[in-house]
Amino acid sequence: MLSSMHQNGDMVASQSSERPLQDRGLRGQRLYLFSSNMQPLYAQNILEAIAAPTGQVATFRYGTEWLNEAAEENWSQLENVPVLIHFSLQHEAEYFEPALFPLRSGWVVEASMEGSYRFVEIELGQDVSLRWDEENPAPHRRDSQRFLPSLGEYRSFLDSNGIVHPYGGSATLGPDVLSKASHLLESSAHTAEHFARNANFLARTDAFESALFIRVLRLVDSETGAGLPLTGSHDGAPAFELVGGNSYTLEFFAYQPQPPKVPISIAASVGDSLAVQIVGEQGFDVASEYDRPRLAIQAGRPGGGQVLSTVLAVTPPSGVMGPKFSLHFDVLPSTRDKALNLGAPFVALGPIAAAAVVPDPLWSILLALLGVGLAIVLQWFGVSTTGLISPTASALRPSTEFPVRSTPDSGGTNSAPGIR
Repeated sequence: MLSSMHQNGDMVASQSSERPLQDRGLRGQRLYLFSSNMQPLYAQNILEAIAAPTGQVATFRYGTEWLNEAAEENWSQLENVPVLIHFSLQHEAEYFEPALFPLRSGWVVEASMEGSYRFVEIELGQDVSLRWDEENPAPHRRDSQRFLPSLGEYRSFLDSNGIVHPYGGSATLGPDVLSKASHLLESSAHTAEHFARNANFLARTDAFESALFIRVLRLVDSETGAGLPLTGSHDGAPAFELVGGNSYTLEFFAYQPQPPKVPISIAASVGDSLAVQIVGEQGFDVASEYDRPRLAIQAGRPGGGQVLSTVLAVTPPSGVMGPKFSLHFDVLPSTRDKALNLGAPFVALGPIAAAAVVPDPLWSILLALLGVGLAIVLQWFGVSTTGLISPTASALRPSTEFPVRSTPDSGGTNSAPGIR
């Protein structure tokens, strides 16, 4: 019943391979995942799952006793099956019916097992939320009566469609019934709306009473204003691909149902400042009910066809409950730098080659020194002259592909039938 951001490990891998869902008997099926308030770590993992950008991968872990029969029988065949992630507010002694909060859609990247433990990697999709009770006369949007009817209706809806949920199971495979749930659920690319609504839901529980709610909205090219999706990474995890020398803005959305009494500083740091640098403040403050904090970042300039890779970590201060997550960045050479890298050896080799054929010894020495000097200057500016001067340190990693189907958040609304 645990979840965390993507990590690599030795596991028995999924065997679904390239077989279509219908060939595995899983067409029209959905995996329903529930993480509860039974341990503080479970709530922390929910915070991190709803904070991550679209396309990030989260890993959920379950003992076999928390799976329903269908999930257990088909665990190794779950690749590409759609997912719906929930927070389950429940009681250890089952004194009351669990309150089930749908939070995030996605699909299975890989399902694996270690003995009696099951692991499933989920590529996170759009935010999902219960609808407000629009007919309730409560005047204030924070009044819990606005969503209590939806909670009861949603649990009854799952029961009537044969979806196993806590206390019966926490990782259950069943029919994909979301096309019937548009009267109860909403999902769209308007991330901030659903995130704020879910923060309002969760903040009323003891597990999230003092939590900070922060969401990565998008990474934007500062020059063009275009949003960047998460794509395949050279280390196998989803990453943002940056162009060397360009500037970017990382945008967050912070929503606090109970605004903090004093500003809370969120720290940001990068692992390799040669790949990416944070410009200005190394983090941001959460000080109001809602805000859109930004981090300005500058991509380094890899030379010699290198790809620089690093991680940007975002963490709350010690003792504060909030999401902790890492964003991967791959920095690729710009088109201009690629052209320079391609032509640089010839620029430096020209004088050296001429020195070999010039009969005058003095001119030969001068041309050779000119070539070496050009090579040193070009390398100083990050332009490769491999073979002439020792190459610069490389962060190059072998290229691999990661199947990401997500796109940056954009306008427009899709009702529940469109949930992926």
